[in-house]
Amino acid sequence: MKLFLKSAASIILIVLLLRNVEWELVFDNLRMMQPWLVVLVFSIFAVQFPISVWKWQLSLKLHQLDYDFMYLLKVITIGFFFNNFLPSSIGGDAYRVIKTMPEEGYKSRAISAVLLDRIIGFSVLVFFGFIGGLSILMHENNPLVQSYVMFCLLAGVAALTIIFLIKLGFLSGFIQRLKNIKKLDILMHNLSHIWNNPVLILKITA
Repeated sequence: MKLFLKSAASIILIVLLLRNVEWELVFDNLRMMQPWLVVLVFSIFAVQFPISVWKWQLSLKLHQLDYDFMYLLKVITIGFFFNNFLPSSIGGDAYRVIKTMPEEGYKSRAISAVLLDRIIGFSVLVFFGFIGGLSILMHENNPLVQSYVMFCLLAGVAALTIIFLIKLGFLSGFIQRLKNIKKLDILMHNLSHIWNNPVLILKITA
């Protein structure tokens, strides 16, 4: 019965998705595409799943949550399916959190793992945008691009300064006061996992 309900729900959702597709436009675009390019795009699209799973698995491991790769691949694939009919990617992320939420300890670790994965991904995109902005400024003076590059530089300097001050212990008193605030206990616990595992952070970023 459970399998029947799951299958029925999947079929209904697929039908709803297919009804909203403009098939004439799809076929027109396909006719304009070269076969090798279509294969290439789908290949790249398929490769992103195991890469995303690997990064998510590292993020979970950083939070002391161990899950099998194939299980996470199944979860992230189902989450991607949810993203196709729910606003933005919140549906898929919520599903990922639910399926990796631990039975013991801080349940928020599952949320923190997904957030870390998203934040690192966004930061990498910002960095590539920064590199692209620098290449544009080498050929032309664009005020919008110039503002973006300057913002990235200031944000990077601020982040490195804070990390440097923490390493030197200048902010130890402030951090200890934050740890003593009970409402921030969960947040500080998750941040401690991230702060104490720089090697895993680098692997996720790579």
